[in-house]
This record gives sequence, C-alpha cells and structure tokens, in this order.
Amino acid sequence: MNNRGELEIKIEILRKQLYEAYVDNAEYDDLLKIS
Repeated sequence: MNNRGELEIKIEILRKQLYEAYVDNAEYDDLLKIS
C-alpha cells in the first residue's frame, strides 16, 4: 500500500478513537493525548 493509503487508515483509526473517547466523556487530557 502506498504512503497516502497508510496515512489515511491511521487518521481514520485515530478519528474513531477520539470520537469514542468524546462519547464516553473522557477527560480533556485523554483527548489531547489521542490527538
């Protein structure tokens, strides 16, 4: 897979992690670590 495809996959994974943390009312510091 090319670099762009790998980067898009990593971004999507992190986006999902951030959203799940937000929905679970994570602390600001936890959200900041993910981002």
